[in-house]
Amino acid sequence: MLHTHDGDYKIKLSEIIYLEGDGKYTTVRTKNNSFRIRINLKQLEIKLPPSNFIRCSKSYVVGFAHISNHDSTEIMFDNGEKARIGSHYATKFKTEFQNYIMRYNEVHSV
Repeated sequence: MLHTHDGDYKIKLSEIIYLEGDGKYTTVRTKNNSFRIRINLKQLEIKLPPSNFIRCSKSYVVGFAHISNHDSTEIMFDNGEKARIGSHYATKFKTEFQNYIMRYNEVHSV
């Protein structure tokens, strides 16, 4: 459940593309909507399953399922948006994304 000034919204974790922190607030981006909620990024990050989400910079936590591509400094999402990979987070991001891909392929292999 997301509690915004406009009301409460129920969204599935699988719909979350990324979270963007801005001080006391976080924007939750889904394919169809953006929700600005009054909770800082760190507080929200610890509630998410680490097998599906990872912090890639000071301001972003991303959902592995919506990453279409990445290079050494940037992530491209399936909705066409992008997020920067912070140098402090790069090694862990790359390792965890590779692990996610391996888990995904194991589950979806024929």
